[in-house]
Amino acid sequence: MSTTKTKKVSSRKKRVTSKTPQLKYHKLRPEAKEPKYATTGSACFDLYSCLPEDGVNIFNSFNEPRRREVIENSNEVNCMYLNPGDRVMIPTGIQMDIPEGHFVRLFARSGNAIKNGIMLCNGVGIIDSDYTDEIIVLIQNTSNTVVEVRDNERICQGMMERYEICSFVETDLVEKKTNRDGGFGSTGMGEVDES
Repeated sequence: MSTTKTKKVSSRKKRVTSKTPQLKYHKLRPEAKEPKYATTGSACFDLYSCLPEDGVNIFNSFNEPRRREVIENSNEVNCMYLNPGDRVMIPTGIQMDIPEGHFVRLFARSGNAIKNGIMLCNGVGIIDSDYTDEIIVLIQNTSNTVVEVRDNERICQGMMERYEICSFVETDLVEKKTNRDGGFGSTGMGEVDES
């Protein structure tokens, strides 16, 4: 009679946990570039332009919708040109599967803003978790010169964040929590440095 104990093998697989949340994406076109962090210390990931050959939708400074063609520049790179005031819908060629309870916030890239005057039309873009179509970045040429937007260039930066859903409750009175008076620009008024 053997006295060796047999170890019971569990049929359940060991659960793998990770502290890093996953943001799944799918390339709609093979030439699309994946989102990526530029450095290990980057808070935001970069999103890249993926210009379709049949052009993109723009609105000019007179709010007239137009179709702008994509051409090859002198370096044989597909690009398009934005006139001053043009607002354009730049495709990224990817769609995202944002986890429930999260959203992605889009910001302008500081390099594009200072060098070319390229900003996000809506200031900050919000992509909800139930949006699963192609990510389109709305940019505007705020400069006084024509600006080139190239294919596969970093067009904006994004960050995935958690959010909470609030419930709305109507009340008869909102209690004042501080002695603050005023709204826009009211903080700091009347403070004088006497030194």
